[in-house]
Formats: sequence, structure tokens, C-alpha cells
Amino acid sequence: MPRYDLGAIQDFPENAPTKASTACRDLVVVRRGEAFFVLDHDCQHLGAPLSEAIIEDDCLVCPWHRALIRLSDGHLQEPPGCRHHRRYETEVRDGRLTVEIEPGDPSYRESMFAEPLSDASGPSSILILGAGAAGMSAAQTLAEEGYAGEITVLSHEADQTFDRTKFSKQIIHDVEEAEVGALTKLRQKGLHFINSRVGEVSLSDCKITLEGGKELSAEAMILATGAEPRTLDVPGKDLKGVLSIRSTNAAEKLGRYADEAGKAVVIGSGFIGMEIASLLCDEDIDTTIVTADRVPFEKVIGERLGQRLLREQRDAGVEVLTEMKVEAFEGDASVEAVRLEDGKSIDADLVVVAAGVTPRTSLFGEAEKAEDGGLKVSEDLSLKDFRSVYAAGDICVAPSRFGALRSEHWRWAQQLGRAAALSALGKPVPTDIAPFFWTKQQAAGSYVYAGHTEEFDDILYEGEPDDGEFIAYFLDGDRVPAIFAFGMADKVSRLERQLAHQGPLRRDELDL
Repeated sequence: MPRYDLGAIQDFPENAPTKASTACRDLVVVRRGEAFFVLDHDCQHLGAPLSEAIIEDDCLVCPWHRALIRLSDGHLQEPPGCRHHRRYETEVRDGRLTVEIEPGDPSYRESMFAEPLSDASGPSSILILGAGAAGMSAAQTLAEEGYAGEITVLSHEADQTFDRTKFSKQIIHDVEEAEVGALTKLRQKGLHFINSRVGEVSLSDCKITLEGGKELSAEAMILATGAEPRTLDVPGKDLKGVLSIRSTNAAEKLGRYADEAGKAVVIGSGFIGMEIASLLCDEDIDTTIVTADRVPFEKVIGERLGQRLLREQRDAGVEVLTEMKVEAFEGDASVEAVRLEDGKSIDADLVVVAAGVTPRTSLFGEAEKAEDGGLKVSEDLSLKDFRSVYAAGDICVAPSRFGALRSEHWRWAQQLGRAAALSALGKPVPTDIAPFFWTKQQAAGSYVYAGHTEEFDDILYEGEPDDGEFIAYFLDGDRVPAIFAFGMADKVSRLERQLAHQGPLRRDELDL
């Protein structure tokens, strides 16, 4: 196997991730005393440079989306993503660090499957309803924990898992561009996959009846059915060119329509709506946002930051019509215009409705639900009256250090999917997690949100909240349950880790 020289050992400072390049790939090196840890340089998720990561205990914290990657073996400790890094064996020769790499080997490992445990406790079979981020994470966790029973994943949409965050952040012409790929590896290990819609679900006996009448049962179920987009019940809602972005089919349609569109209207100014507006604007499509809000995100991040994101859209050439509602979509077979409640008509050959989502829980009539339709669960993520049924992802109102919450974000769904799988195996549920998401708006970079709060008394700012890098600290009395930030990556990573470990921070411990 070829051996590569990475440099003199004094070139690698203690506990400071450092980039090193070879003829076949880039690496990140972390020195700890006389030990050297060498992993793939680009994060397995979306390629963030891990030489810009911080170190927490035995892990690198991705500077973009805060995945945790264990130094000792490259194992992905926290998502996003589902691949593990490869750790390379090192040797110091004459004061220089060297590493062996087989150039043809892939940089990442799709999964680290444990050998099936013959004496493993837990159910003999587990049925996972849903193949999104939570369902995929649950299946992968079961395999990596050495679960020897039968795993069946059921999905009505596709036989693969997709990174749906890409559906609003890039134009998709082929959904393979957004494939995660984990289920392919799992099927090779014996996972059963069924592509079908569900007719009925009996939680009391863990039984599912498919639309065709076939029945499936298991000793335990993990519900991970996700959410579905809200639609506008107005005339013209079924015209060609009017769509909501959630499914793979809709993502591909957006790609096709965007290729030909000249004028687009986005309904809604939430994070998804604003991301899509930014995306369409980048494609040189004349874009208008129509929103009932006075200021986008005002209830989530406050008026000052909402105004900043609003300015970014307008400065980029997007027209934003606030405090306005849609009365109808107009056209013959295809949409041609959007008529507003004030009588104004906006020409459009593409309309994207981004009016939020609702949890897909209508099949679970026996379960206790929150007002928004989410499933209430116990500390171990089991449904309160059905101890062999667990919930994860968008449908789950999960106990947390921030109180019971339902979050509709990719990373949180993966974390809950893993937790539900561990719980089904009788293992402790991880508690050192906090909601985290990122959003790509008009600015060159991502805004990030960590923690959770539904109301706040005040906001403290560090940096330049109006036009530069900043961190906003949301105050609920003396508690700081959430932050919103742009840039300042190292400090944001440390704050995200603090929120995960302890929940809401205290105002008097902030380092401003």
C-alpha cells in the first residue's frame, strides 16, 4: 500500500485540526501528544473543511452543520449525514508524519455494521413506517447496534432516502442528486423494503394493512411518516405549474419548470419559501414573494433580523409583498397569474406554495396527539398507551431539555430516529441533543439556529446583526434557550454543544 509523507511533526500543532494533502486526497490531522489522528478532510455530509472544525472531547465538530466525527475511528457521532469517515493509520519516520492510503479506496464508509448479536434482547422484528431521515436513521442504528431480528421499512414514495434539505437549496433535475444511499447498503445486509401506501394501522397489535389488503405485523413499530405540505384551497390550485416542495416528484418538477420559467411567485415567507425565492432568483427568474406576514420570521427571530433577511431579498431583486393573501391562481391548463385579495394580478408561469407543513398522523387514530397533530410520546419515545410503538421525526412531540417540542428539521429527525431505534432495543435514549438547522438565504453563507424557543422576552446581539456576522441570543427571563447566527463559526459550534449538553443557557454565563 502506498505511503504518503504529510510533513514534519512540528508542522502539526497540538489539538488544532490541520489540513494535509496527498496525491490522492486531502486529509485533516489532529495531534494529541505523541498521537496523530488522520481522517478525510471534507465532512461526509456536504464537504465542509474539517481543518476549520473545533474539537470537543474526542470529536471534530463540523464548522457548517455541526456533525460530530469521532477522532479515534471516524465514526459519525451526531448527524447530519449518515456516512462515517475513514481513519488512516500513521507512522512517524525520521520526525515526519506518514500515512498509508490505498488510492482506489473510498474516502468514507457508508455504515459500520456490527455483527448480529445472538443473545440480543429486544423484539424479534421491527417495522419502520417511513423512509425519510428518521426512518433511515432508525434502520441504520439497528444494523450498527447488531440487531439480529427482521427489519422492514415501508414507504409509499421511493425505495431510497433523500436529503430533502436540498430540495429548496438547489435545482434538482434528477432526484439521484439528493440520494443519501444508506438504504441501499442496508438492503444488502438483509433489510426488507416495501414500496406501498398504507390503508390502516393498528397500534395495539403493531399491524399494518397495505392499500392492496396485505397485512404486515411486527413485535415493535417505529413511526416516521414525516409531514406533508399545506395547500391553498383557492381556485386554480390544481393548475400545471403550481406546486409545493416536499416530495421527490415535486422537486423534479421544480427543476423542469425552472428551466423554462420567466416569472415565479412564492407563496409564504418561512425559511423554505425564502430559500426557494433565493434559488429561483439565482436562476435569473423574476421572482415575487407573497406573504401574509408583516415581517418575515418576526415571531421566530424578531423584527430586526427579519428585516435583515427581507432587505437581502429585495436587494437581490426579489419583490416581496407583505400582509397580502392569495385569492386565486389564474390560467387555462397552466398557471399564468396569481390574483391577490386586493385585486392585483401578478404574472407567473411558476408558483411555489410554501405555507408550512402538517405531521402525517391521520392513520394513527388510537394515539394521543397534540393540537398540531403531532404524536405525544414518553421519555423513551414510545407512544404513551402503546409501549411497543415509537415515534420519530416530524410527527413526534419529543421530550427534551427545552420542554416537549416538535421540530421539522433534518438533523433532529435523524437524531430522533436513532433514539427511537435504541429505545426499541431497550437501550438508553441519548439526551445530549438540541434542535439545530441551517438555512440558505440570499447571503453568501448559511444562517443557523440552535436550541428551541417559541417565545422570548428580549434578544442580545453579538457582532453586526444588521449587515455582518453576528450571534443573536434569545432571552426567556434569565434563560437563553436558542441562538440564531451568521458566521462566527467556532463560537456557534461551542454554543451548539453547550445547548446540547445542558439545554437552555444562563444569561450570566454568556461570553459577550
